[in-house]
Amino acid sequence: MRRLRLRSVLVLLPALLVAPLAACGGDDSTEGAGGAADGQAIYEANCARCHGPDGEGGQGPALGNGEVEGHLSLDEQIDVITNGRNAMPAWEDSLSEEEIEAVATYEREELGRD
Repeated sequence: MRRLRLRSVLVLLPALLVAPLAACGGDDSTEGAGGAADGQAIYEANCARCHGPDGEGGQGPALGNGEVEGHLSLDEQIDVITNGRNAMPAWEDSLSEEEIEAVATYEREELGRD
C-alpha cells in the first residue's frame, strides 16, 4: 500500500510541477445564486480547459474523483491556485479568496463524482 501511494505521488508530482498550463484561462461568470462564489462555475470557466471537464486531466493533472485530495491538503491546493506553480498561472489577480476557496472545495468534494 505504501509503495502504491509513493508511486502515485511520483507520477502526479511531475505533472503538477511541469504541466503546461500557461495558456489556460477563462472568464468571469463565477457567481452563483445570492452572490456566493460557485465553485463549479469557476471550475468550468477557468480550469476545465486544462484539467478536463470532469477533472480527468489533460494538459494539467487529474483533479477529479479524489485525485487532488490524495496529493495536496486544502491549504496546499489553495496556495497552488492562488500563486500558481511552474507552468500553472496564478489566479490571485483574477479570482477572489472566496472564489479560490469555492473552486478548491468543488474540486475536492464534487468534481468527477457521479
